[in-house]
Amino acid sequence: MPMNKKARFQIHGLELKAPIGWYAEEQERGNTFLVDIAYDADYLQAAQTDELTHAVNYAEICALVERVFQKKCRLIEQIAELTVIALREEFPTITNISVTVKKICPPVPQKVEGISITVNLT
Repeated sequence: MPMNKKARFQIHGLELKAPIGWYAEEQERGNTFLVDIAYDADYLQAAQTDELTHAVNYAEICALVERVFQKKCRLIEQIAELTVIALREEFPTITNISVTVKKICPPVPQKVEGISITVNLT
């Protein structure tokens, strides 16, 4: 009987420029976002064979998230939700998906490094 061994994978600080924002100027010029993605996946076969075909390819995950971020959204809540849904649909073998979307320099009068949301899909 094949053995499954899960590991927690994390992608940190995927930087994306996207036309997401409430205000028209944000949608026109775009904003910078940092995206953190975490998920559980079986790693045993990849560890034993050292073959990418037996792993969840994180380059493909990054490319998918980049495509999702080109959708027309106004709120980070929506883009975070669309991202976890897209990950679940495109990569059905990953579980416990967590996506944090951080909007860098949000348009507020106070000095703020960023605003973020973390959405989890188990």
